[in-house]
Amino acid sequence: MDVPIPDIQPADREQYKTIFTRLNPKNGYLPGAELRKTLQKSNLQDFQLGRLWELSDVDKDGSLDLEEFMLMMHLIKFVKAGGEIPLKLPDNILPRKSVISPSVSLSSIESDRKTSVPDTGYSWVVDNVSLDRSRTNFVKLEPTGTGRIPGNVLKSYFLALCPDQSALIAVWNLSDTANQGSLSLEEFALAEWLIENRVKKGLPLPDKLLPNMIPPSCSPSSSQSSAPLKPPALPPRGMSPGGVLGPSIELMQYLQNPVLAPLAQELINLEKEKHEQLRAIEEKKAKQSRLAVDNERANLEIRQATVSARVAEEEATSAGVRLDQLEMEIRRFEDKIAQVQAECLKQSKEIEELGKSIRQNGQDVQQKQQDLKRAENELSQLMREEKTLEQKLNECREQLLNSELSSQEARLVEELNQ
Repeated sequence: MDVPIPDIQPADREQYKTIFTRLNPKNGYLPGAELRKTLQKSNLQDFQLGRLWELSDVDKDGSLDLEEFMLMMHLIKFVKAGGEIPLKLPDNILPRKSVISPSVSLSSIESDRKTSVPDTGYSWVVDNVSLDRSRTNFVKLEPTGTGRIPGNVLKSYFLALCPDQSALIAVWNLSDTANQGSLSLEEFALAEWLIENRVKKGLPLPDKLLPNMIPPSCSPSSSQSSAPLKPPALPPRGMSPGGVLGPSIELMQYLQNPVLAPLAQELINLEKEKHEQLRAIEEKKAKQSRLAVDNERANLEIRQATVSARVAEEEATSAGVRLDQLEMEIRRFEDKIAQVQAECLKQSKEIEELGKSIRQNGQDVQQKQQDLKRAENELSQLMREEKTLEQKLNECREQLLNSELSSQEARLVEELNQ
């Protein structure tokens, strides 16, 4: 049972809006080429990102506006959480601009579909305008109207559209759904669409065709009565009505003639052999193209390795010069350190002399302190002696006074007695 895709939450919308702003959109849009590296950081496979891009790029302009970018980020988050990629967008996450305006006539849309692409029950990536343009180019490249254009005829045309041969090989492998070495109109239109909407816009090509990329005539959903689109032309002589090499109508008639039957059979065999040789030639050319691409890639890697070696050599030379400069700096610092050490030694000696002087002064101070203490003791002794003497003096004075008073009293008494 498929897990439904939840709505985009407001917090996620703000986060996606912040990321969109940081990517510096141009006129409100982020081109696919600029988004490619950012999207690949999700670690999803290229075919998954391609399918999610098809769902998110609603207007098919190869760029994402804010609403489409939010949708893309939301789908990536959903798939990374284990969800399945939907065949179409559910209504709850459809961008507002994808809703058809009521003023658009549905009948006109239906009539346009009937005049261009058969109704196969799904929407093909190649729209009607692109299909008409491809039909015009198809007729110009194959005016005889065989119904298919071989690869050797298309090679120069596709190289003019996209010089990247490795990308063209991938486009061809996806477009040649019948593996015939040639393209029908639908396959040709698909190849042009892949070049214009994927390769030129820097978007990754899928490993295999997505369901909406399969041409209508090859889609499993197409009915038996749905015929593949072909340019309006009749098959030439010597070709089968489907445009594939095989017994023509005339040769089939000759087989009924007993006289011409051996010759007709030989011609049929020659046509088959020619067809097989053409296919072998195309395969060899494709292989040569791949080898040329591999060779060019190897040459590019060799040139890159040469440039890297030169850069490494220049860096080594620069490193040697820098090493010499560092050695000179080291010697200069060593000399300066020696000078500082000598100065430190001198200062140490001076400090030692000062220490000795301080210790000597300390001894002198101690001696003087002892002398001072001794003098203080002597002074204290003298002061005690002075106090004692003062006491004695006072006693003597008192005794003397008492003696004088006694003498005076004695005289007075004596005088009174007389």
